Amino acid sequence: MIGIPRVGYVEWPEAEIDAHAILVDRTHRPDKSPVVIRWWGIFPWPARQASCCVSCAQDWPCPEMRWAEEWLSSSRRYLRRVPE
Repeated sequence: MIGIPRVGYVEWPEAEIDAHAILVDRTHRPDKSPVVIRWWGIFPWPARQASCCVSCAQDWPCPEMRWAEEWLSSSRRYLRRVPE
């Protein structure tokens, strides 16, 4: 069983979980750039700007996006392929 945010625990085939993670990765995006560069005199100063997800309106990065990035990461894919 795999726990997916806002979906719950599922017993889907791995290909279906991959497809869901790709869909989440494509649709859950920040509403604006999360970092803004401000100029103080002649030096740039990075200032954090709050952004939220356009799909679920939660703070960016939202739990769904963090899950999708972790699921699609190469290290997770490698660990799923290694036989126990």
